[in-house]
Amino acid sequence: MDSILEKLGFGSKWHFWIHGCLCKARSSVLVNGSPTSEFEIFKGLRQGDPLSLFLSTFAMEGLHAITSKAEDMGLIKGATFGRDSMNVSHLMYADDVIFLGEWSWLNAQFFLSLRIGNGEFTRFWKDIWCGDKSLSLQFTCIFLLDSDRDCLVANRIPLNDWASVLRRNPRGGAELIQFEALQAVIRDVVLSNKCDSWIWSLDVSGGFSFASTRHFVDDQTLEIGLDATRWNKCIPIKVNVFIWRLALNKLPSRLNMK
Repeated sequence: MDSILEKLGFGSKWHFWIHGCLCKARSSVLVNGSPTSEFEIFKGLRQGDPLSLFLSTFAMEGLHAITSKAEDMGLIKGATFGRDSMNVSHLMYADDVIFLGEWSWLNAQFFLSLRIGNGEFTRFWKDIWCGDKSLSLQFTCIFLLDSDRDCLVANRIPLNDWASVLRRNPRGGAELIQFEALQAVIRDVVLSNKCDSWIWSLDVSGGFSFASTRHFVDDQTLEIGLDATRWNKCIPIKVNVFIWRLALNKLPSRLNMK
């Protein structure tokens, strides 16, 4: 906070005031209507303090500056919108922040896969629909021979005469081996009347769900133990949060705030 205040041009007196509010304030707790003895608040402000809105604006300004600098350095890339190609990397409102990024197949390929229906919306060579790599990478020699490298699955699966779409017939060696391997890979592919669709691999139904995403994040971040880590739907959310913080010993008690 001191660094942000200094960057924004606030003087030493402002630094002293804000530091005093954050680090030297005292408070007490009402127990059955009677206040306890005062104790120091070593971190942050009291709940509902009007100064918190003022300081949160400074914190957002610092986060905005860091994010913009990272974008200028090429570490992150925002999403592009509209006819003017406006680039947006983050949105802030009150205490909420949304980070936006450019779509990357590398970020999604672990959770999404293509389900082929009629093959009219999936590129035969360039989309990843058969295996963990595109057919253009698996069978590069045949891909380079194809006269239409942006063709769809529907254009190639029913094809009986590949000579009509290749610039020349495959020669011996690598070309012939790859051509025979390609035929073996697509031989059992059957098209249907349904449209091509995406499958969310984290859910057994194949459809996206927040629950499956939450379970995946929990499994990656939470420690494995015998205690349940999911919210109990039978009790209010505030009770869930209180019990969770109590189990982690994160309640703002006098001992924890020292």
